[in-house]
Amino acid sequence: MTAKGRLNACRAAAGLVLTLAGLGNAYADPLTFEQALGVLIDNPATQSRQAAQAAAGADRDTAQWQRYPTPTLEATAEDAGKQTVTLRLDQPLWTGGRITAGIDAAGRRLDAAGVAVEEVRLDLALRLIAAFTEVLHQQAKRDDATAAIADYQSLVNTVRRRVQQ
Repeated sequence: MTAKGRLNACRAAAGLVLTLAGLGNAYADPLTFEQALGVLIDNPATQSRQAAQAAAGADRDTAQWQRYPTPTLEATAEDAGKQTVTLRLDQPLWTGGRITAGIDAAGRRLDAAGVAVEEVRLDLALRLIAAFTEVLHQQAKRDDATAAIADYQSLVNTVRRRVQQ
């Protein structure tokens, strides 16, 4: 495969990476590394992990609410037409650490979800770095090949002039 063919293959691979990252053909001009990284941070995989993090935060909040009393309102009607309304507050006196353990576990799940978000961002950034590095490598090879062709053409012209003399 020629240098130009490899460059085109790398550009196609970088385009595929950017397309898979949700960029598609939204940009007519080539993206800078910073622009591509900014778009990758908001891709669907990251958004999914952020939603999981928000759910873990809601779970932690729910676990913390278990410390407070639970109100219950009950209304009954008897056959004699007598109506009874009961308001009750329930709160366990002792749970053996179950509520605290539930809060701690929910907090750990929230921490893990935050790490998962950063893991996805880092993975996407590393993929982008690899794609950009390969593109730059192929561009350097193309530039070297172009310079070598120019040198070769200069030598051919020199030889032709000497042969003619």
